[in-house]
Amino acid sequence: MRDIIKTNVIRVRNLTKPDKSREVETVLGRLLGVNRVQANGTRSRVKVRYNLKFIDYGALERKLAEIGYPPSRGVLQSMKGWFIRFTEKNEAASRSVDFNRSSARGGGRPVRH
Repeated sequence: MRDIIKTNVIRVRNLTKPDKSREVETVLGRLLGVNRVQANGTRSRVKVRYNLKFIDYGALERKLAEIGYPPSRGVLQSMKGWFIRFTEKNEAASRSVDFNRSSARGGGRPVRH
């Protein structure tokens, strides 16, 4: 699977002070596949750039909850999280299929790697 770089914003609870923002940036920044983290304590948001090949949105949400900054769970936030997890799963699955069009016998059938 090729690298799939994603950038998403996660609204979190309990993120109110600058030292808490640094903690979030440090912990998430150490995860395999996370390229960049920007935590904004005044807006309670964490912007994460990551490689879907190694980590997904759901794992980031779980890690945030584990360190004491669970994602906000209003109706719209829940729907957004579900939609992102759903599309990431489908995108990862579709990227692992390579259509081999040069094969005379294969006729363009997908080849799994």
